[in-house]
Amino acid sequence: MALLYFDIDENRAEDLLIKISRTRDVGGDFSNAETFNNLAYLYYSQGKHLEAEYFYRKSFRDSLKAFGDRSYRTLGVQLNLVANHIALNQISQAYKHLRNIEPKLKSHTISQLLTTRKDRIRRKFVFNVSFFQDIVFTLALKSKSLEIQKFAANVLLGWKNTQSDLDSHITHLVQHSEDDALKLIWEDVQLLRKKISHISKGSYSYELHPDVLLQQLEKAEFKLRNYFSELNSSFHLQDINVEQVYQELPPDTVLIDFKQYREINLKTGKSEGLRWLALFISANDKSSLRLFDAGSVNKTKELVQKLHSRNYNEREGVAQKLYQQLFGQLDSLLIPFKAVYLAPDSILNLIPFDSLKLPDNSYWIEQQEIRILHTGRDLKPSYENPETSGMIAIGNVDYDRFGSNKLALASSSSISNIPSNASNTIRDFKPIYFSKEEIERISSMYRLSKREPIKLWTGKDATEGRLKSLKSAPSVLHLATHGFYLPQSPQKNSFLDWYSEQPLVRSGLSLAGSNRGLKGEVSITGEDGILYSLEILGLNLQGTQLVVLSACETGQGVPDYSGGVFGLVRSFRIAGARSILVTLWPVKDRDAKDFMTTFYRNWLERFPETPSRALRATKLAFLNSTNPTHRDPKVWSPYVLVGIK
Repeated sequence: MALLYFDIDENRAEDLLIKISRTRDVGGDFSNAETFNNLAYLYYSQGKHLEAEYFYRKSFRDSLKAFGDRSYRTLGVQLNLVANHIALNQISQAYKHLRNIEPKLKSHTISQLLTTRKDRIRRKFVFNVSFFQDIVFTLALKSKSLEIQKFAANVLLGWKNTQSDLDSHITHLVQHSEDDALKLIWEDVQLLRKKISHISKGSYSYELHPDVLLQQLEKAEFKLRNYFSELNSSFHLQDINVEQVYQELPPDTVLIDFKQYREINLKTGKSEGLRWLALFISANDKSSLRLFDAGSVNKTKELVQKLHSRNYNEREGVAQKLYQQLFGQLDSLLIPFKAVYLAPDSILNLIPFDSLKLPDNSYWIEQQEIRILHTGRDLKPSYENPETSGMIAIGNVDYDRFGSNKLALASSSSISNIPSNASNTIRDFKPIYFSKEEIERISSMYRLSKREPIKLWTGKDATEGRLKSLKSAPSVLHLATHGFYLPQSPQKNSFLDWYSEQPLVRSGLSLAGSNRGLKGEVSITGEDGILYSLEILGLNLQGTQLVVLSACETGQGVPDYSGGVFGLVRSFRIAGARSILVTLWPVKDRDAKDFMTTFYRNWLERFPETPSRALRATKLAFLNSTNPTHRDPKVWSPYVLVGIK
């Protein structure tokens, strides 16, 4: 009842809470903890921090009795106490609590991610517990304590993109398991993901209602994760701290790791907007750690939208502004280094950093090699990858024919208001005429250089089913085909918000027969020719060193505060790929062929161990080309390599 008065009559709320708090025997420890916490929050919001501390301490004491020190309720009260300590300028006490909270909250988070059924709820949980990080980052940026800044750096390194890395780790364990029961669960998950992907496109040929299928998928994925939840005491992600970053960074390189966070008003505890935290660590100096506020997220979003403008002069101006906002404070620190390891977050993943303009008006790529990472943890791989060899190159795809001449039409019982975003947005996939020449050239170079087997999948043989049935992963997977990303919101009257529940059905790749799939047809094997990001999660790419997506907009995705970007890169990474080469916007067929041919020549002949150096050499060759079309940043800058090499 007292909570109802919070926004109406604070004095009445206070009187009620005090009366309740005095009846110590009513409701036991649980009731006391809740009452004291609510009363403390009321005082905190009024700026009465000494009174708030008194009742937060009581709440913390009773929460410990009722739930233990690892309970989310107890940790929440402890975090409230931290915020109040900061408001009272009791920084050392706040820091002590934060260090105590961190490992317990991390363990609790992993447990929740393993045992929560709905993926949307998992993402929401990650978002909610991020308040801990927000407090840590805000305090570190305002504090002069190097110890607190180092703690914040370790929190960033250890917590960023936890959910996707956990999913990647589970996939790795499943793919290497000999447990038949686990394999059956995995097969069930893949089948349901395929059905969900088909429905998101508008073809509905299953007996069960779509939202029942979604519930079945959630149940199967939960069963898969729950298999590992019993191992939670020993089941953990590969962690990395500041000292290990110093050890893992090659000489003359630097790591810049970004994290989107909510700046917290340390007096009121309220959010003051989304901002960027930038962590700077140099390989050459073990005292180099720096934390920077890199500005407003909303400002960055506005600039990123303008960066995709067709107006050359406008793009160049925006490229300068983006560099100044994100890296202006670091510019003088970056000058000595040969390469920069850069780990973006959220919408920063959609920026072609190579084409940002430095203060001297040169492109960043002209000064240094930029290596894009998923997170700083990539510097220290979490597990050994199996040895792989060979290349699979897919191109010259026949989008009008399935691998088999037989096909099955979608059921006539289709539900009319099923979201049909893909079918409505993509009318058909046009032939990519230069893709045949592209894969023939690169495969020939690969065979001569690596002396490894080559498989070319073309025409109607470039099927979705062949990729899904891979028994052993290739070292390189090259796909010269169409990619797509569907940014629109789902239909307002749709009975199921597919793009909230499963954001990975908004992007994918087209393979043999995909134009038939857009019409609701499926092959005799049940495939529609469209490989959605949701389905890519189940591919066997354990040990694949490089996936090349020579297609349009393959780097696009749904930015999500809880875990980076939901798209092709995320899916291929979870499937096991170590590095993924993607594009951020549409590229012309002939230009793509020229770029990829040059890239493979540079990689296989000049830089066999480092695709990132080969990519830079290719971009510089285009930038300095006698062909004016190649010199345009719209042609060479959309290619981004995400991964340690």
